[in-house]
Amino acid sequence: MSATLERSYQPLQPYGPELGEADETPQDSGVMIHVVPENSRARWNHVEDLDSFFTRMYHYHQKHGFTCMILQEILELLQFIFVVMFSTFLLHCVDYSVLFRDNVNATAHQKISLSDAVLPTSECIANLGALTWVCILVAVIFWALRAIKVIYHLFQFWDIKQFFNTALKINDSDLDNLTWHEIQRRVREVQLEQQMCIHKSDLTELDIYHRILRFKNYMVAMVNKSLLPVRLHLPLLGEIVFLTRGLKYNIELLLFCKIFLYLHTLLI
Repeated sequence: MSATLERSYQPLQPYGPELGEADETPQDSGVMIHVVPENSRARWNHVEDLDSFFTRMYHYHQKHGFTCMILQEILELLQFIFVVMFSTFLLHCVDYSVLFRDNVNATAHQKISLSDAVLPTSECIANLGALTWVCILVAVIFWALRAIKVIYHLFQFWDIKQFFNTALKINDSDLDNLTWHEIQRRVREVQLEQQMCIHKSDLTELDIYHRILRFKNYMVAMVNKSLLPVRLHLPLLGEIVFLTRGLKYNIELLLFCKIFLYLHTLLI
């Protein structure tokens, strides 16, 4: 099935005086130019990274569209700011001796409010030590990197939104009414028109699942083949499986991250 393109014809403009007058212009001779406007759906021809594209498409459907995904990213940034500021406030800006009546000068019958236990701003800043400032600096750097990542995700989500709205003809308001099976069916129809995958003319549901779960399947296969050091032998305890989130993240970063793969190809 090939995409139907709209066709229009327009006459060629006559030559200008700076190019010299001709005896017979293309307009007089009836020469027409065939103009084929670019189809907005053609931008998804030959997608370079189908793995990440199908993964983002799956997350877009499961997380209910562009607005929900961006709102989640922004709220996570605000949540991190709140946690850092509130933790700093509790550690350095509260006089717990007043709050818990540890001060011997305070009478037992004196009523204590929260404002009595909160230190002034100048005294609160003075209580911040070198270690606290280092932690705040690290938190600011982490937040800045996270903000850059959110901006990058914004462009990715917008591209997937355009794919859903333009190619699949699905609005964000209709996502909750469509199952993942229906999304896959429409993607397979678009594949016949757009040829997103250049290796096959027709995609199956299994092909889409393989693209989405490729890296996870690699990890499972490497664990099953004992290629990853996740089994440890400890005295008295015997063999245990040890795979923390940090270790898993570093393994995925080294094996599947594009930057590290590119650096590896340069060093070879």
